[in-house]
Amino acid sequence: MRGAINAEEINGTRDFNLIVYCETHQINSRAEFQSVLDTYAPQQGSDINPDPIEGEEISFEIRINYDSQTVTAVTLFDTGDTRDTTSGSVSADTYSSIGVRIFTITVNGSFSYISTNVTTTSATGSFTPAPLSLWTSTPSVTKGKTNGKAYARIHGTASFLGSNINYSLTLTCDTSGTLDSY
Repeated sequence: MRGAINAEEINGTRDFNLIVYCETHQINSRAEFQSVLDTYAPQQGSDINPDPIEGEEISFEIRINYDSQTVTAVTLFDTGDTRDTTSGSVSADTYSSIGVRIFTITVNGSFSYISTNVTTTSATGSFTPAPLSLWTSTPSVTKGKTNGKAYARIHGTASFLGSNINYSLTLTCDTSGTLDSY
């Protein structure tokens, strides 16, 4: 089964490279990604964001940044719907190539939609360094509308000892209340 974890695939955890693993295996959910970390990087204290978002997981995506040698696990959650309104959150956990979580960014948005119009009613976001991580950032959170979709966005630059990682995470909602992220 592709994506299944086989402890013999990699010769010991010291040889583990999260980037290589993600390039060669399909990971379809936050739970599968956590299983990879538990199997190959357990000594790193690398739990995926320990403060999970309450809601239904809609999508999961792995993003590899070859410049900074990091892997980001992006999860979109539907956190609540009522008639003509919806809310959601997107969480992005960034890891080093050996599976150590560096930081987490999260953007939350609430949206109102009716027929041909959609608006962002609130947008919040956060940058949270992992325990013992010295990465810092002061993110910007914006909201607006583009291409017929309302959005909530967090963006900024995380810094540590002269190294920088630019990040941006956007939660969108269309006129039918469908959430997406990029």
